[in-house]
Amino acid sequence: MANATLVKEDLLTPCSASSTLSAQVIIRSFLVEGITGTPSDQSLQAQVANDGSNTIPALNSPHPNNANAYVSHIVAHALGNGVFDVIVTYTYRNYPVPYLQSFHGSFRQAPTHYDVNNVKATVPYTPTNGTAQTPQVANLTRNKLTATLGFRFLQTINPESLTAAYANKTNSAVWRGYAVGTVLCLPISGTSHDGIWFENCYSFEIDADTFDEYAVFELPDGRPAPDIANIVTNGSAYSGNGWGRFVMNNQVDFNTVFPFIT
Repeated sequence: MANATLVKEDLLTPCSASSTLSAQVIIRSFLVEGITGTPSDQSLQAQVANDGSNTIPALNSPHPNNANAYVSHIVAHALGNGVFDVIVTYTYRNYPVPYLQSFHGSFRQAPTHYDVNNVKATVPYTPTNGTAQTPQVANLTRNKLTATLGFRFLQTINPESLTAAYANKTNSAVWRGYAVGTVLCLPISGTSHDGIWFENCYSFEIDADTFDEYAVFELPDGRPAPDIANIVTNGSAYSGNGWGRFVMNNQVDFNTVFPFIT
């Protein structure tokens, strides 16, 4: 009759651990007895041994005390016929968070009828010995700051699900000092070699004014109505006489959904 399989972890000798520039390693050792079959099959059977109460951890399974560590190697060393020392290696990353951050800023030209104080730009004109004309609204351009803020992390979060949930949304609360509605989450990209750990790249576009849009009441000739009140851009008002501010993106609190970005 074949011997019953026994799987027993060595709990007397502390688990060894090591660190490299790219990862940390945890080692667990198991004694496996009662393996039967041909010599060429016994080592493979030892790596997946199960005695009903204990099982050799499978590849990619998490460590019982460290959810970020996953089995990366299993090696069975024969100690005798049907007896093996099975070494299970867990690997995990422990980089500082964030371990890479980037920022890129630029200007673009934006048309406007308002000056830096959001006062409508009008040009008065009175002909010589004539009657004052209705002030003309000026067509101006201004430099508008836009920037991209980036972060890169090693995570066990699939970037596909992150992009579906948060891309094209703006911040509903002040985030990293940026006012509501001024930060847009771009698609989140990531790469993985094992389907568990992803190198995720988070990118955010920053508009110093807002991603909301303003509209003013226009006369038939395309000019803004002359009695439009000054536009309020600090978020304290969303409409006034002859103008309105319109939210163009769904919003979410980035402080809650991206707590690891500080």
